[in-house]
Amino acid sequence: MYEEQESCTLTCDGEEVAMKSVHVHGKLDGLLLRMKVRQTYTNETKQALETVYTFPLAWGATLLSLAVELNGKRLNGTVIEKKQAVKQYEKAIDNGDTPIMVERSGRGLYTANLGNLLSGETAVIEIEYAQLLNFEADRIRLSIPTTIAPRYGDQHQQGGLQAHQTTASNGLVEYGFFMTLDIQGTAAKGIISSPTHPIKTTKSFDGVNVQLGKQAYLDRDFVLLIEDLEGESFCIAGPDSEGSNTTAIITSFCPKLPKAKPSKLRLKVLLDCSGSMAGDSMEQARVALKHLFKQLNEDDCFAYTRFGSRIDRVTKHMTMATSERIQSLLRTIDKTEADLGGTELAIAMTDVFNMNTQEKSRKNPEITDSSDVLLITDGEVWNIENILASARISGHRVYTIGVGSAPAESLLRELAKDTGGSCEFVTPREDMRSAVDRMITRMRSAQEVRFAIKWNATEEKNKNHEWASTLPPQLIDGETVHLFARLPAKTEKPPVLICKTLFKEIEKEVEKEVSSAKPLSITWDTEGIVARLCAAAQIAELTEGKADTKLAKSLAMKYQLVTQHTNLFLLHERAEENKAEGLPKLQQVAQMQAAGFGGYGSVTRAAPAMLVMRMSSHSESFEISDSLSSPSLGGDYSRLNTPSVWRTNRTQAASKVDGMASAGMDDIEIPAFLRKQADASDQQAQSSSTFSDAAENANSSDPSLLSQLSSKIKDLISPSTKPQTSVLNNAERPKKPSPSEATKVDIAMALNTAALQASSFRIALQQTLKLNMPSNYAAVIIDLTKVTKDSATSWALLFEWLFGDIEESDLLDKHAKRLLRSQLKLATEVMHEKAQTLIESNLVINS
Repeated sequence: MYEEQESCTLTCDGEEVAMKSVHVHGKLDGLLLRMKVRQTYTNETKQALETVYTFPLAWGATLLSLAVELNGKRLNGTVIEKKQAVKQYEKAIDNGDTPIMVERSGRGLYTANLGNLLSGETAVIEIEYAQLLNFEADRIRLSIPTTIAPRYGDQHQQGGLQAHQTTASNGLVEYGFFMTLDIQGTAAKGIISSPTHPIKTTKSFDGVNVQLGKQAYLDRDFVLLIEDLEGESFCIAGPDSEGSNTTAIITSFCPKLPKAKPSKLRLKVLLDCSGSMAGDSMEQARVALKHLFKQLNEDDCFAYTRFGSRIDRVTKHMTMATSERIQSLLRTIDKTEADLGGTELAIAMTDVFNMNTQEKSRKNPEITDSSDVLLITDGEVWNIENILASARISGHRVYTIGVGSAPAESLLRELAKDTGGSCEFVTPREDMRSAVDRMITRMRSAQEVRFAIKWNATEEKNKNHEWASTLPPQLIDGETVHLFARLPAKTEKPPVLICKTLFKEIEKEVEKEVSSAKPLSITWDTEGIVARLCAAAQIAELTEGKADTKLAKSLAMKYQLVTQHTNLFLLHERAEENKAEGLPKLQQVAQMQAAGFGGYGSVTRAAPAMLVMRMSSHSESFEISDSLSSPSLGGDYSRLNTPSVWRTNRTQAASKVDGMASAGMDDIEIPAFLRKQADASDQQAQSSSTFSDAAENANSSDPSLLSQLSSKIKDLISPSTKPQTSVLNNAERPKKPSPSEATKVDIAMALNTAALQASSFRIALQQTLKLNMPSNYAAVIIDLTKVTKDSATSWALLFEWLFGDIEESDLLDKHAKRLLRSQLKLATEVMHEKAQTLIESNLVINS
């Protein structure tokens, strides 16, 4: 047995990371997987912390419960409406208690918020989820995602994450990962292996126990393969709710379809060649492409496109798979690299969907419109919703192969499900050729099969179910399809899936039954899991179709499910002498860097020894952006070209500065454009601006001017003599337009960003006031500060007017609201009245 080790790493501020490890224990019975995940946090700093950790769950997982162990107590959470949960969480923070809240952040993403963890305390957050697994050919594949790799795009605007939720990776943090799994029933008879981690298996009287064979970390998905199985159908049922005769039922059919004649392929291959695919992922992709193209027949037609920030149509349009074309293509694959920049998947898929297949030459009249797309990618993008929307209306079946050690599972699964395609995931140590073979078999065997389900419930006239999930667009031979329903009464017989197809007879087509699938028996659930999984399936359909959100929220509350409308919440109330003082410091838990991501190391081969230097309090952050938006490998550097402080004419503002100073306002609370003397960061920005202007004037072929500018570079950076006006004459430069004043949205965004790293409103205000604030704010702040005697309180009162009801504001994040509330506690009723009078007589909201 290996020795368990937890993390021992520092944040970029030199503080010990509160997140220590994750322990997972699961049970697989039939196809139902239940998992308990225990996240351990220890506060080794000298102040109270608020930890925020965004983590992934497997696709199709349903979060069931929340429990916390703290100071010898174990508390259980309940699901409540989202706004109410946030309100109670913030109230607990203000009162010095410890709230815990788990919320849905996005597709497959959740965030655990732990407030007021005092110095020296350890807390364990335990969540439980359930997931239905599938038979895929002769195997079951179980995946536990452990980290979120950097994704292309904006995690907040496109991904929907809130300001305090982040998926940024840090290459110098590590968290221990521990896992045990009990396998019972049919799956225990299979051959068990893991392509991602060393494991140890032990047989027991009722199954097999699996545990990790050595120390592991949260840097790659854990994958378990259970092979050499024969697919079978299962059925589990249980009471829908207390006092009701309704029965919730889940039937997992594994149909055996008649073998059809292999069809010709009309296939569009789309390969992700963005920077995140460098290393292991691109090696996998090259293997897949070579094997795929070798399997094409001369009567197949195909197209091949590479994409990143731009689109590279290797074949300009659909073409026949002649041996000459295939051989020519194979010679280019070895040179394929991840060299096309960012992952503009939405644009690439639209291009492929719209590829003109009507350009049929006389030589190739066989080419018809393509119906299949094969996408090979790691799926690391934030623009998920637009991609899914375009795929649903494209008329194409999308087949996806996810590569890498931590692919974005939700997007690739949803693409396949919504379009009638299929999805495979292949880790760097798995056989890519086998995955390609399974995909080709699915594509060639796709057939028009009509199917229906007979629930066998006690019929009440013409009604045999209260609600049933939507049938999928097609079935695949030997692969599981899960169907959910609520029946009006308890059923004794398992449901039956009936498959039919059309046969041509004389002058007409006749529908005939070709196969059926039926579980041998019904397993009865006494814990209410089936009812909750059925409700989760119904909510997913309601949310996907943008249907009745009121019903979706009602179901989530009734069945205690975490959705976009509801959160899990619990409160640890502290004794008065143990309450936290002041506001906790926010610690956003960084992701471990995904193994092999973007060419960083390799999962498939031993990497050279690498020395890792731990970070001290003076170290610079070694952090990978959570949102990759540059067309190149790195993040978005364009923002560095924009000065953080805009200037106005200082002579016009002199009297306003004097007024603020006499009112007792600190220099750090005066907007940057009104200060008499620039601070260090302002001077640096000014120097950068001067150098930029000089560079613009250097756009000349005059060697004498260039030499003069070159000799002045040192003076521009650190002036020792007065600038030569003949070189940098302000009068000769074209006047730049004055920057526009900050709007309400600008101020909210700046305050939200500053609040994440600030322990008080005053500190956040320093950063916010670097904006070019509306000029008419100055007089109000001067007069108001004469009453408040504190400029920070004056600004808080102004912001309260600007944003209206702070708690109901959609512009402010919860941390900005928290700091504002804290500062406004210092304002008396007289101050509020004075602020109202001054503001209403001087200001108009600039939104």
